This record gives sequence, structure tokens and C-alpha cells, in this order.
Amino acid sequence: MSEAEALAAEARERFPEEMAVMLGSARVAASSGDATAALAFNQDARERFPEAPEPSLQHAELAMQTEEWPLALDRWREVRERFPKHAEGFTRAADAAQAIGDESLARQLRLAQEYGNAWLESVQDDEQGGEETPHTINPPQRRDWRTFVDLVWTKARLNLKSEASQNHLRYLWWILDPVLYMTVFYIVFGLLMERGGPGFIAYLLTGLVPFQWFAKTVQQTSNSIVGGKGLMHKVRISPLFFPLVGIVQNTGKQLLVFAMLGAFLILYGLPPTIHWLAFIPIVLVQLLLMIVVSCTLAMMVPFARDLTNLIPTGIQFLLFTSGIFYTIDRIPEDWRSLFFTNPMANILYQYRQVFVENQWPDWSGLGWVALGSGLGLGLVVFLYRRLEPIFPRVVIE
Repeated sequence: MSEAEALAAEARERFPEEMAVMLGSARVAASSGDATAALAFNQDARERFPEAPEPSLQHAELAMQTEEWPLALDRWREVRERFPKHAEGFTRAADAAQAIGDESLARQLRLAQEYGNAWLESVQDDEQGGEETPHTINPPQRRDWRTFVDLVWTKARLNLKSEASQNHLRYLWWILDPVLYMTVFYIVFGLLMERGGPGFIAYLLTGLVPFQWFAKTVQQTSNSIVGGKGLMHKVRISPLFFPLVGIVQNTGKQLLVFAMLGAFLILYGLPPTIHWLAFIPIVLVQLLLMIVVSCTLAMMVPFARDLTNLIPTGIQFLLFTSGIFYTIDRIPEDWRSLFFTNPMANILYQYRQVFVENQWPDWSGLGWVALGSGLGLGLVVFLYRRLEPIFPRVVIE
């Protein structure tokens, strides 16, 4: 320590304007037990470099080292206010709250760090005197559906940004991916194999594109609750949150895919008609169906992990039984009612009515799918609420 103190003093003489020297001197003083000197060096750094986050972070850490937990909470609050992007303002403050036994505050701070300070952190006014209550962070109430939707939307949006940042072409991949996907099928089925006759490529893609949305979403979200066990054990949050984030995330990308499909159909010689307006209710019904299927599978997987091995096979089965690669007239009349009991087959038929046949969808068939999905959604929400206390224990077994 004596050598460290000597080197720190020499550094201050040679580089008096360097922030790293002041912070290093504070660390040396704190390690030697001289808290007063450490605070003085740190204060000097904070005064000279008010816009830099490092002095403020060290200021809070000095209180942590001396185990002055209320003081540390005050200093971490200042860090969050001035430098909200620094995770230490949440994580280390949560450690301080844990140290004084305030589990609720620690949980709220971790939640705020996970989903952003801008809309989770707030300071309450005292109901009686209107005075500021320190260290108060109000996360959204779980039973407030509007706040829950906002939470899902924010997390999905951040996931999309994170996913795009991992590629050099960033958001351009969301356009290239569907274009390449449709190009492959056009070359294979339209040019090389010449299958299906005139208009078959449009028929194929109007079924394949919506089905891929369903398949990717179900496969991604089926294991989402197990994958979210880390967050589930830190904060109190409905398990329904995890599959819904995946659904919203995939839906955001799918909107571009549908735009590419529309552009392809126009180039293929199928211009928009008034019937294309029916696209909106069809998409909403498919989204409702995906919510029910995805959330149901995500709820079942923690209790039966082997289901994850069967889901790809089930999706493959639906791929060949939903009428993607063959037209409805190839199905015998006696079997068509059974064929349309498959809700995805029903929905794909509606897409083709609108885009390929230039007709209104079969509102009756679409209504039955919507009714069944609505009833299923009510049952799913009921089961999630009943099983919510059980999930944190099941996912770690």
C-alpha cells in the first residue's frame, strides 16, 4: 500500500489534469482505509469532469465499500438521474437495497434496469405533505393490462433493435430475407419444375408466407417461459409476458414480409382490388390463433420438456395438411369439411380468396376460427393466472 500511495502521489504531480489519476488515487486511499482522502480525490474528479460518469459511479461505490447503504442508494439514484444508460445505477442499487433487507425495492430496481429507466423510474409525492420520497421506483402494475401491453411492446422493440444490430446490413435483412425466400420458390417451382400451371406461384406464396409466420412464431415462443426463468426469479411478472414478446417481435418483421408479398403479386400480374381490404381481418384472426397456440405450447413445455422435440414435427405435419402445395379442388368433396377443421388451412384459403381469386373471404369460415380462437384465449388466460405461482418452481426443475 505504501508503494501504491507513493506511485499515486507521483502520478498526481506528473499528470494533475488526468481523471484516471484522480480516480486511481481515490481507489488507493479507499484501499488503505482513508475514506476521507478517497472522498476528497473523488470530489475533485467530479468537479473537474462533471459530464463523465466514472466519478459519479465511484462516488456511489465508495459508500458501498463502507456499507453505508442508505447513502449508497442516494448516490445511485443520482447516477440514474444523470446517466440512465449505465446499468450500475440499477444493479448496484439493487444490491444496496438487498443489503438493508428491502426485497421489494431490489426487485423494482432490477425490473427498471431490464426495461429502461425512462418509463419505469419515477419519484412519488408523499400523499400527505407532497414531499419527495427517495428511492421510490414504480414499476408497472401486473394487473394493469395497458401497462402490461406497453411492457411487452417495449421488450419486443428492444429485441428487434438488438437482432438488427448483430448484422452488418441491419434492418435491410428484414427485406432481403423474404425477397430471397420467395425468389427460391419462384425459381424452383415456377422456372425449374414448372408445377401447377398458370398462377400456381402466386397461389403457393400466398399460402407459404402466412404459414411461415405461424411456424416461426410457434417454434420460437414454445420454449420462451423456460428461457425466461432468469428474469422470472428476479422480478414478479406474468409468464404470459414471454411468449407474447416473441409473437409481437415476429409480427413486426412479418409486416415487411407481407409488403414484399404484395409487391410480388403486383409484379406477377395480380393488381390490388377492393377485396384486399379483407386482408386486415384475416391477419387479425391469424394473429389471435397464433397467440392461443403459442401461449398454450409455452405453458405446456415447462411441465413436459419433451414437447420441444415434437413441435417441429407437428409444424411439418401442418405444412402438408394445410393446402399449401395443392389446390382445394384436388381434395375430394367428402373430405373438405374435415380439411377445413384445420384452422390454418381455413386461414390460408381466405388469403387466397382475397389475393388470387379477387373475392371476399368466406366470412362464415373465418368467423368460426375467430370464435374458437377467442374462446381458447380466454381459457389460456385463465390457466396462466392459475399456474402463475407454480411456473418459477417448475422452470428450474
